[in-house]
Amino acid sequence: MTEQARSWPPSQLLRRVDALGDRVTRVVAYARPQRHRTWRAETASGEVLWLKVERECSIVASVEREAITLASVKASGLTPCVILHGTLDSGERYLVTPDVDGTQIAELTPLADDLLRMVAAALSTFGGLARVPGIDRPGSDLFSTSPDMATLTEEALAWLESDGLLTSSEVVDLVSRSVPEGAALVHGSLDPSNALVTRRGRATFIDLEAARGGPVSFDVASMAGGLLATHGRDAAGRWLAAAAQSVV
Repeated sequence: MTEQARSWPPSQLLRRVDALGDRVTRVVAYARPQRHRTWRAETASGEVLWLKVERECSIVASVEREAITLASVKASGLTPCVILHGTLDSGERYLVTPDVDGTQIAELTPLADDLLRMVAAALSTFGGLARVPGIDRPGSDLFSTSPDMATLTEEALAWLESDGLLTSSEVVDLVSRSVPEGAALVHGSLDPSNALVTRRGRATFIDLEAARGGPVSFDVASMAGGLLATHGRDAAGRWLAAAAQSVV
């Protein structure tokens, strides 16, 4: 397969999108390395869509997993809807979703405390949504039990304020040890690039290929690790404090 062919969506997928009645007029490949191929597509009416085609199947993350999750939580308003999903003749899975009119947390600076509290509250709501069928939940043996979220947050904040540099993996290891009773729905790869704030001031979560059942604290830790990289310790610490008030 040529580089040009790899950088363009499968023609069969484009025909299926066109069949909805709004022809695709422009396509741009998403450059960030992923397990799947992704394109930003514009239609004749000006609508923006995201097209994903599975690069390879993974037990950790997949386009099919994201499609199942989005369909299950569509009434929540916290995620994009599913426009199309299925299997191409090549055997590749695909997913088509609308663009979210919002700004990534990674692009917002400074991060106000009320914004962090709003995102934390949305994450708590997301975690309490109906369980997703067909997605395995990690066993309790994958997480060592630990004190409640508030205790973990105090420990994390103390660590952030110490002289040593807290790495992203250390944040995840620390906070994700909290296992609430019953597996919640977790994003699975939450970071400042896939949590958005819409123009109406609401939080939206995208790229749910790794969604599964598990401790919500894993998402809290994952976001904290991402904020360390994009905004520094202060933002990561304030995020943990906001999450301790909202996420149970």
